[in-house]
Amino acid sequence: MPRSQKVFKKRKGKYYPRKNTINSKVSTTDSKLNARAGHAHDSKQSCAKEKKILNLNGNFSSFDDSVGIINAIMNLNILAFVFKNEVHCKMCNIGLDMQVLKGKSRLAITFVLKCFTCPYRVEFSSSNFHEGTQIATINTRFVYAMRSIGRGAEAGRMFCGIMNLPQPPTRFPPYGKRILNAAKLLYEDSIENLRRKLFVKMKVTKILR
Repeated sequence: MPRSQKVFKKRKGKYYPRKNTINSKVSTTDSKLNARAGHAHDSKQSCAKEKKILNLNGNFSSFDDSVGIINAIMNLNILAFVFKNEVHCKMCNIGLDMQVLKGKSRLAITFVLKCFTCPYRVEFSSSNFHEGTQIATINTRFVYAMRSIGRGAEAGRMFCGIMNLPQPPTRFPPYGKRILNAAKLLYEDSIENLRRKLFVKMKVTKILR
Protein backbone atom coordinates (compact mmCIF):
# COMPACT_ATOMS: atom_id res chain seq x y z
CA MET A 1 0.00 0.00 0.00
CA PRO A 2 1.58 3.33 -0.98
CA ARG A 3 2.38 5.89 1.68
CA SER A 4 0.24 8.94 1.98
CA GLN A 5 1.69 12.10 0.52
CA LYS A 6 0.29 14.24 3.37
CA VAL A 7 2.65 15.25 6.11
CA PHE A 8 1.19 16.01 9.52
CA LYS A 9 4.35 17.34 11.08
CA LYS A 10 4.41 20.62 12.93
CA ARG A 11 5.83 23.35 10.76
CA LYS A 12 8.67 25.41 12.08
CA GLY A 13 8.13 29.10 12.65
CA LYS A 14 4.34 28.75 12.62
CA TYR A 15 2.45 30.17 15.61
CA TYR A 16 -0.48 28.16 16.92
CA PRO A 17 -2.51 30.42 19.18
CA ARG A 18 -5.06 27.79 20.33
CA LYS A 19 -2.57 25.82 22.35
CA ASN A 20 -1.50 28.89 24.27
CA THR A 21 -4.98 30.29 24.77
CA ILE A 22 -6.42 27.28 26.62
CA ASN A 23 -4.96 28.37 29.93
CA SER A 24 -6.02 31.95 29.33
CA LYS A 25 -9.56 30.81 28.53
CA VAL A 26 -9.66 28.71 31.66
CA SER A 27 -8.40 31.57 33.77
CA THR A 28 -10.87 33.95 32.13
CA THR A 29 -13.70 31.51 32.77
CA ASP A 30 -12.62 31.09 36.38
CA SER A 31 -12.49 34.84 36.85
CA LYS A 32 -15.95 35.21 35.33
CA LEU A 33 -17.33 32.49 37.57
CA ASN A 34 -15.75 34.08 40.62
CA ALA A 35 -17.16 37.44 39.62
CA ARG A 36 -20.60 35.93 39.12
CA ALA A 37 -20.36 34.12 42.43
CA GLY A 38 -19.39 37.33 44.16
CA HIS A 39 -22.23 39.17 42.46
CA ALA A 40 -24.68 36.43 43.43
CA HIS A 41 -23.43 36.55 47.01
CA ASP A 42 -23.89 40.32 47.11
CA SER A 43 -27.34 40.03 45.56
CA LYS A 44 -28.29 37.34 48.08
CA GLN A 45 -27.16 39.59 50.90
CA SER A 46 -29.12 42.52 49.50
CA CYS A 47 -32.19 40.32 48.99
CA ALA A 48 -31.87 39.01 52.51
CA LYS A 49 -31.73 42.58 53.79
CA GLU A 50 -34.77 43.52 51.73
CA LYS A 51 -36.72 40.50 52.96
CA LYS A 52 -36.25 41.35 56.62
CA ILE A 53 -39.57 41.94 58.36
CA LEU A 54 -40.08 45.50 59.42
CA ASN A 55 -40.38 46.26 63.10
CA LEU A 56 -44.03 47.11 63.58
CA ASN A 57 -43.94 47.64 67.34
CA GLY A 58 -43.85 51.38 66.87
CA ASN A 59 -46.99 51.33 64.73
CA PHE A 60 -49.24 49.58 67.23
CA SER A 61 -49.76 52.76 69.24
CA SER A 62 -51.15 54.58 66.19
CA PHE A 63 -53.35 51.70 65.01
CA ASP A 64 -56.82 52.84 64.01
CA ASP A 65 -59.55 52.13 61.47
CA SER A 66 -57.64 53.89 58.70
CA VAL A 67 -55.14 51.01 58.53
CA GLY A 68 -57.77 48.67 57.09
CA ILE A 69 -58.74 45.10 57.85
CA ILE A 70 -55.84 42.98 59.07
CA ASN A 71 -56.28 39.25 59.69
CA ALA A 72 -53.63 37.13 61.36
CA ILE A 73 -53.21 33.51 62.43
CA MET A 74 -51.69 33.26 65.89
CA ASN A 75 -51.30 30.85 68.78
CA LEU A 76 -53.91 31.69 71.42
CA ASN A 77 -51.58 30.50 74.18
CA ILE A 78 -49.33 33.45 73.41
CA LEU A 79 -52.28 35.83 73.62
CA ALA A 80 -53.38 34.31 76.94
CA PHE A 81 -49.84 34.69 78.31
CA VAL A 82 -49.75 38.36 77.32
CA PHE A 83 -53.12 39.09 78.95
CA LYS A 84 -52.06 37.33 82.13
CA ASN A 85 -48.63 38.89 82.53
CA GLU A 86 -48.59 42.16 80.59
CA VAL A 87 -52.19 43.43 80.67
CA HIS A 88 -53.73 44.46 83.98
CA CYS A 89 -57.25 44.98 85.26
CA LYS A 90 -58.43 48.59 85.30
CA MET A 91 -59.98 48.14 88.73
CA CYS A 92 -57.41 46.22 90.77
CA ASN A 93 -54.29 46.21 88.55
CA ILE A 94 -54.10 42.40 88.41
CA GLY A 95 -53.49 40.19 85.38
CA LEU A 96 -56.43 38.95 83.32
CA ASP A 97 -57.50 35.39 82.59
CA MET A 98 -58.44 34.75 78.96
CA GLN A 99 -61.09 32.21 78.00
CA VAL A 100 -62.43 31.22 74.59
CA LEU A 101 -66.13 30.55 74.16
CA LYS A 102 -67.40 28.07 71.59
CA GLY A 103 -70.11 29.70 69.50
CA LYS A 104 -71.93 29.27 66.23
CA SER A 105 -69.92 31.92 64.40
CA ARG A 106 -67.55 29.35 62.89
CA LEU A 107 -64.16 31.01 62.31
CA ALA A 108 -65.11 33.94 64.53
CA ILE A 109 -64.46 33.10 68.17
CA THR A 110 -65.45 34.96 71.33
CA PHE A 111 -62.83 35.98 73.89
CA VAL A 112 -63.66 36.54 77.56
CA LEU A 113 -61.24 38.39 79.81
CA LYS A 114 -61.76 37.97 83.54
CA CYS A 115 -59.90 39.44 86.45
CA PHE A 116 -58.45 36.94 88.92
CA THR A 117 -59.71 38.84 91.99
CA CYS A 118 -62.53 41.25 91.08
CA PRO A 119 -65.71 40.83 88.96
CA TYR A 120 -64.22 42.76 86.02
CA ARG A 121 -65.14 41.04 82.73
CA VAL A 122 -64.71 41.92 79.05
CA GLU A 123 -66.18 39.97 76.14
CA PHE A 124 -65.34 40.55 72.47
CA SER A 125 -65.27 38.72 69.14
CA SER A 126 -62.31 38.05 66.88
CA SER A 127 -64.23 39.29 63.82
CA ASN A 128 -66.57 42.03 62.75
CA PHE A 129 -70.11 41.21 61.69
CA HIS A 130 -72.07 42.34 58.68
CA GLU A 131 -74.36 45.20 59.61
CA GLY A 132 -77.66 44.02 61.01
CA THR A 133 -76.70 40.33 60.88
CA GLN A 134 -74.91 37.68 62.91
CA ILE A 135 -72.72 36.72 59.93
CA ALA A 136 -69.03 37.19 60.70
CA THR A 137 -67.05 38.93 57.99
CA ILE A 138 -64.18 36.47 58.43
CA ASN A 139 -66.47 33.63 57.28
CA THR A 140 -67.45 35.55 54.14
CA ARG A 141 -63.81 36.29 53.39
CA PHE A 142 -62.93 32.62 53.92
CA VAL A 143 -65.61 31.45 51.47
CA TYR A 144 -64.47 34.04 48.93
CA ALA A 145 -60.84 32.92 49.30
CA MET A 146 -61.70 29.25 48.81
CA ARG A 147 -63.84 30.00 45.77
CA SER A 148 -61.07 32.17 44.33
CA ILE A 149 -58.65 29.24 44.31
CA GLY A 150 -61.27 26.81 43.01
CA ARG A 151 -61.83 24.89 46.24
CA GLY A 152 -64.94 24.07 48.24
CA ALA A 153 -66.12 23.35 51.77
CA GLU A 154 -64.30 20.01 52.07
CA ALA A 155 -60.93 21.57 51.23
CA GLY A 156 -61.70 24.37 53.69
CA ARG A 157 -62.40 21.91 56.50
CA MET A 158 -59.17 20.06 55.74
CA PHE A 159 -57.16 23.30 55.76
CA CYS A 160 -58.66 24.44 59.07
CA GLY A 161 -58.08 21.01 60.61
CA ILE A 162 -54.40 21.01 59.65
CA MET A 163 -53.93 24.59 60.89
CA ASN A 164 -55.81 23.92 64.18
CA LEU A 165 -58.32 26.64 63.35
CA PRO A 166 -61.99 26.73 64.37
CA GLN A 167 -64.45 24.90 62.16
CA PRO A 168 -65.17 26.89 58.97
CA PRO A 169 -68.60 27.35 57.36
CA THR A 170 -70.01 24.01 56.25
CA ARG A 171 -72.23 25.46 53.53
CA PHE A 172 -70.99 28.02 51.01
CA PRO A 173 -74.26 28.94 49.18
CA PRO A 174 -75.55 31.33 51.92
CA TYR A 175 -72.46 33.49 51.36
CA GLY A 176 -72.67 33.47 47.56
CA LYS A 177 -75.23 36.26 47.23
CA ARG A 178 -73.33 38.54 49.58
CA ILE A 179 -70.07 37.95 47.70
CA LEU A 180 -71.84 38.52 44.36
CA ASN A 181 -73.25 41.85 45.54
CA ALA A 182 -69.81 42.95 46.75
CA ALA A 183 -68.28 41.94 43.41
CA LYS A 184 -70.91 43.97 41.54
CA LEU A 185 -70.20 47.05 43.64
CA LEU A 186 -66.47 46.65 43.07
CA TYR A 187 -67.02 46.27 39.32
CA GLU A 188 -69.20 49.38 39.17
CA ASP A 189 -66.66 51.41 41.14
CA SER A 190 -63.84 50.24 38.85
CA ILE A 191 -65.81 51.18 35.72
CA GLU A 192 -66.64 54.58 37.17
CA ASN A 193 -63.00 55.27 38.06
CA LEU A 194 -61.90 54.21 34.57
CA ARG A 195 -64.50 56.48 32.98
CA ARG A 196 -63.29 59.45 35.03
CA LYS A 197 -59.66 58.81 34.10
CA LEU A 198 -60.51 58.58 30.40
CA PHE A 199 -62.53 61.79 30.62
CA VAL A 200 -59.64 63.65 32.26
CA LYS A 201 -57.19 62.26 29.70
CA MET A 202 -59.36 63.36 26.77
CA LYS A 203 -59.77 66.80 28.30
CA VAL A 204 -56.01 67.23 28.74
CA THR A 205 -55.42 66.06 25.16
CA LYS A 206 -57.82 68.69 23.81
CA ILE A 207 -56.10 71.42 25.82
CA LEU A 208 -52.65 70.40 24.55
CA ARG A 209 -53.86 70.53 20.96
